[in-house]
Amino acid sequence: MDSSHSKDDWLEGAPEKSKPGYLRSLVFTSQAGMVNNMYDSVVWGLLPVLLFDSGLLLEQVAVIVS
Repeated sequence: MDSSHSKDDWLEGAPEKSKPGYLRSLVFTSQAGMVNNMYDSVVWGLLPVLLFDSGLLLEQVAVIVS
């Protein structure tokens, strides 16, 4: 068995998309997108409910949300 190879030799010549740095940034981007989608769903889902619950008419809530 040849022990002269390092553990990262398999990455030589590999496409950029299969390297750990790229994958790590892809995970962070995906996580940021998920947080952004959660924030949007909270704002666009709860804001109309809270406005309507505070006594505004449905037409007023529609104008504010749109």
